[in-house]
Amino acid sequence: MADGNEIIAPISSAETWQRAGFWHRLIAAVIDGFTVALPLQILVVILFLVTNGHVQGSAGFTTTRCVAVSVVPPPGFNSTRECRTSFLGFDTAHTLVLDSVSQDGTVNTSSSTKYTLGPDGRPNDAFIIDGFYWVLSLTYLIILEYRFGQTLGKYIVSIRTIDVDVPERVGIPLKKAVFRQLAMLVVMMLPLLPALLSMLFISLTMTPIIVSLLLMLAWYLWIIISIVERRDPIYDQLAGTAVITNQILTIETTAPK
Repeated sequence: MADGNEIIAPISSAETWQRAGFWHRLIAAVIDGFTVALPLQILVVILFLVTNGHVQGSAGFTTTRCVAVSVVPPPGFNSTRECRTSFLGFDTAHTLVLDSVSQDGTVNTSSSTKYTLGPDGRPNDAFIIDGFYWVLSLTYLIILEYRFGQTLGKYIVSIRTIDVDVPERVGIPLKKAVFRQLAMLVVMMLPLLPALLSMLFISLTMTPIIVSLLLMLAWYLWIIISIVERRDPIYDQLAGTAVITNQILTIETTAPK
């Protein structure tokens, strides 16, 4: 990787960049996910043990097992479950889940409330570390693309992110690095808007969930097709960036007579 201020040899008029394909991008994303999530998950295991369950959470790679608790739930709830989340057999979270299910005609509405428990099953006021995964992921992606144009995953599969206005520069401007990640996050979350609005202002029912799932399927398919056809997906177009291979294609040109 090179310094973020370094300028590599300018592109001649007979050369152009080749956009990265779908599988290269996917493999890079998986590697980057492991790079951030796995160390954080190991840290959560350690913190859960040394704080007696006062730090809990999950960064992926976990399994959750729930068992029904034979106690009368508080008013407004229908059932109670005790759930343990673990990583390779080590607990990372212990919660009591209260479920509420109501029916209005043919519409069923469900919700749940969680309370953290210590390893001994007693209620505690634990700090949930889940949100740190997204903060660390965004920080990791923004800094490495700003400095080098490559995350670890992109480096391994030999692709990188460029500024389409100055493609010869190693790394992309910080503003574009930030905007690219935020645009990607918004674009990926956009199909969930009907379900989120329903949950916030009405109640979460099957209709907005189905609408969101259909929108997600169509939206993500459009993005995947764009990448497969070697076109910039919408978030790269908005940010003025592109993900390319390290290969430069030479185009035959005819000299003017």
